This record gives sequence, C-alpha cells and structure tokens, in this order.
Amino acid sequence: MRRLTSQIGQCGRQRLWQKALSLLHEAKHGRQQPNLVVYSAAINACGKSKQWEFAVGLLAEVSSVLLQPDEIAYNAAISACSSHESGSVSLHLLANMRRAMLKPNLVTYNASIHACATAPNF
Repeated sequence: MRRLTSQIGQCGRQRLWQKALSLLHEAKHGRQQPNLVVYSAAINACGKSKQWEFAVGLLAEVSSVLLQPDEIAYNAAISACSSHESGSVSLHLLANMRRAMLKPNLVTYNASIHACATAPNF
C-alpha cells in the first residue's frame, strides 16, 4: 500500500487527478482493498486539481467500503471544497465530521472559512 499511496501522492503534486483515480480504481479491482491512507491521498490529489466533486465522492466511498473516514480524509475533502468556493458543501462535511465524533482542527476550520468566504452566493 505504501507504493500505491506514494504514486497517488505524486499524482496529486503533479495535478494528475485522473491518473490518481485510475490507480485507485486498479487497486480496488486488484488483490487488496485500498486502505484509508490511499483514499486520503486520492482525495487530496483531486482537491489539488480543483476536482472537489470527485474528492467529496471519494470521501463518501470510504464509508461504503467499510472504512471510517478520519480527520485527514475530511480535511482533504473540505480543502478541496475551499479551492472551488463550495461553502455549503464544506459546512455539510464539517457537520458530518462532528457527527462522526471526529474533532475538527485548525486546518478544518480554515478550509471551511475560506470556502464560505469565497463562495459567490453564500
């Protein structure tokens, strides 16, 4: 899994979100189910490429494969929303995070505030 996480992380740094999703897809249909760290790297790769819808979709997928999203996964998705001015989505994710008994941190609040502040109709 380390190699896969590293590859997806590299895709994120290069803004190659489609390749990151392709690597995740290949892993899901391979021998091992990707873990939360792999999913978080893919969420982050989508966010860096301003693909917030895919980032949020991956966060939802995490729960569907019986993994519990953590602060890192939520922060990556919320940060993706902040890069695309999606204030209401970021607040929804923040509420979901709190319902999951996860503690938002400075990154969480800053990304949510940024998303709300830059949203055109918020």
